[in-house]
Amino acid sequence: MPLLIHMSDLPIVGHLPKRAAVSLPERHLGLVPATELGAHATALYAIRTQVEATADLDAVLALARAAGPIAHAPAVLFPITAPAERVRVGLARDAAFGFYYEDNLDLLRAWGAELVEVSPLADPALPPDLDGLYLGGGFPELHGAALAANAGFRHSVAEAARAGLPVYAECGGLMYLAEWLVDLEGNRHAMALRRGDGAAGQPSRPCRRVDPRP
Repeated sequence: MPLLIHMSDLPIVGHLPKRAAVSLPERHLGLVPATELGAHATALYAIRTQVEATADLDAVLALARAAGPIAHAPAVLFPITAPAERVRVGLARDAAFGFYYEDNLDLLRAWGAELVEVSPLADPALPPDLDGLYLGGGFPELHGAALAANAGFRHSVAEAARAGLPVYAECGGLMYLAEWLVDLEGNRHAMALRRGDGAAGQPSRPCRRVDPRP
């Protein structure tokens, strides 16, 4: 750290040493999701303690407060008044699906969506009277057997799609709309749709492919 101070004209406000105690668990495609970090709370506490010990947080805040305003054109994302029309949108959220930006969900609510959380792992079927279905990202490949075993929910998604229900899916959610997926052990699991299902025809290729390890 003293060497960096002499080598740079930039203010050095701290450092984080490489220590096993302040590392976060990883898996393919990135870090373990925050929803699964309950068992790793000690690591989060260790990171906080390390930052407090080796970083000048007052200096960080002072730099932030001294920064000038950022010029930008205001974006009108949220409605000025709440829409009169309301819709019910199913939101897949469980251990297999949980990659959502809360800002996106806030926008949906602000524009009149009632988000109804559903679990492709545990629920027997989609709830009635939905106006749409949102299948977000996640790690369905880690829950392939359980997702396949819940045939009632899979079939209800296929039936709703055939009946014209708007379905938006991304990443892991799009994998769920495929005919099947192959998990990390090479096991093949049936998913929600079959060839010819869906109002818009066969789903597109998922955004990633999960191949078995060699």
